[in-house]
Amino acid sequence: MEENGCGKKFSAVSAVKIICMVLGVLLLCVFLSYHFFFVRPYGLSPGMKYVRSPSYKKGKDWNGDCLWYGGIKWRVLSKYDILLLADHIPEDYCEEWSKISYMREDPEEEYVDVHWENSVVREYLNTDFYSSAFMPQERDAMLYKYEYGAWEMPEDKIFILLWRDVVSADYGFSEENLQRSYDEDWWLSELGGDVYVADSGEIIKWEDRREVYGEKAVRPAFYLDGESIVFTRDVSLNLNRPPSPVLADTRLEGDPSGEWVSVLSSASQHVTISDIRLEGDVCTMAYSNASCGSGQYLSAVITDGEENIRYYGRLIETDSESEGIVSVQLPDHYKKSWNLRIFSENPKEGTMTSYASDPIAVLEGREPAAGELISEGRCDPDHQPEPLNMIINRYYDRYLDWYAEDYEAADEEGKHEAATAAMLYTMLSKADNQLLQEGKYTGGEIRDGAQYADEHPEDVRMLAETIFVQAGRDNMTMKEVMDRNYSQEYSGAYEGEIDLGEYTKYMDYTGAMFAEAEKYEQENVLIACVLYLGRYRMGEEISEEYAAELAEEIRHPETLPEGMAVTLESLQGLIEMNPEMTVRETMNLEVNFRQ
Repeated sequence: MEENGCGKKFSAVSAVKIICMVLGVLLLCVFLSYHFFFVRPYGLSPGMKYVRSPSYKKGKDWNGDCLWYGGIKWRVLSKYDILLLADHIPEDYCEEWSKISYMREDPEEEYVDVHWENSVVREYLNTDFYSSAFMPQERDAMLYKYEYGAWEMPEDKIFILLWRDVVSADYGFSEENLQRSYDEDWWLSELGGDVYVADSGEIIKWEDRREVYGEKAVRPAFYLDGESIVFTRDVSLNLNRPPSPVLADTRLEGDPSGEWVSVLSSASQHVTISDIRLEGDVCTMAYSNASCGSGQYLSAVITDGEENIRYYGRLIETDSESEGIVSVQLPDHYKKSWNLRIFSENPKEGTMTSYASDPIAVLEGREPAAGELISEGRCDPDHQPEPLNMIINRYYDRYLDWYAEDYEAADEEGKHEAATAAMLYTMLSKADNQLLQEGKYTGGEIRDGAQYADEHPEDVRMLAETIFVQAGRDNMTMKEVMDRNYSQEYSGAYEGEIDLGEYTKYMDYTGAMFAEAEKYEQENVLIACVLYLGRYRMGEEISEEYAAELAEEIRHPETLPEGMAVTLESLQGLIEMNPEMTVRETMNLEVNFRQ
């Protein structure tokens, strides 16, 4: 009886142990299956690979992913040509975006001719907003692509959608209102119907064309160059770890968030890799010419045969050392079909755009690459500088409203800024202005922010003083004077030769001839210049009596009005600056008085 009881007791204990072992094996199988057999979504995408284009679902809100770019959240209307639309009105732009007129009202205009080309919305988006919202590399990655008509070339990087776009199923819209609902009523461009979108999402036709003077929200859109995107990172993926040779798994524990942060290929990011060695599971390499500075890292990713990014990590911070040795610990289950890639990066916090060089493969499977490998970025911060009118609007616009007395009363810094404004506005008004001469300054330098004005203040001061002499004489602002100078009011003034009497021949002097001439001849050249500019630019009648009076003043400088003295000094300086050009050419081109 006791033996039988012991047997039953033994059998019960054994059964419990066996059940526990089976459960343990099952749990282990579930765990292994979850980690190795069931595919978990990756939180770091090569380019836009994992980002979804929108899909239309009846009765649902807009259904698609979003991309953070320039610190702003954008809807991805298309992942293939990367068309982005503002998802909401950002707090930083609430005032500018929420209430804006489509057109600038003209009280004398009876019929409103509505065109995107001259709209307030276009001007704001492609100047103030474009410059303030995006870094130079971000601007370089944005494309001139959107066409308002088949016959029009794209001229704007930022635009607003057409009616046909907001009913397109390809962009996740439909005839329903839910997908279009926004913070406020928002503008559509006029082509395809005089319409806007109400905050409810309903498309409404304008009752009166003068409604374009009213205020509605703006919803910017733009195209992004897909080749400029190195990675996109799911906002739920936290990879902010200290530098380490051990890389982090990029798989998400849950579903993707649907919001991605852009990592942009930047020309400021670069590194050269050489002397690659693999010893066991540790890959060691030399690096040089690495981007240095605060927040700069040398980083790595491991990609599988389908280019999925399995692992990522920051290896070393390159805050001051552009060369050295770095190592990577390969994961235990590293496969022969996988690659180890190295790149330089400047990661940003939160949802701000990060910057990186294009990753290069230093290991293909377990085979080290030979020779020197160079990882470089693409987007050049100097390739797409700010538009000239943007520079003027942001920094110098207020100086264009100065009168002569404002200029005269200003300190040296104010006069320099006004002179810079005059130079920039000159360039904007006349694209072929010969101030863009070799050896003086280039369009690139001007567009980089009036670099020339800072390096050559005497040249721009001369230009400004000439303009403010006219402004004081005619009681006009600098902008009014320059607009008059560049207007078409005297479009026929330069047709044929106009006789300036005995002074005509002096217009054919060159700057070198002027410099070598006697004082009497130099005075005649300046008399000819004033007569020439007065007749050609201002449309003044030139009489013998006026020429004689002018000559008498110029030959006796002690009697000259202060304004005339400054004008003559400026003209003389301009002539001497152009030794190879005739005086007539200098007046036509350098001062840009020619139509």
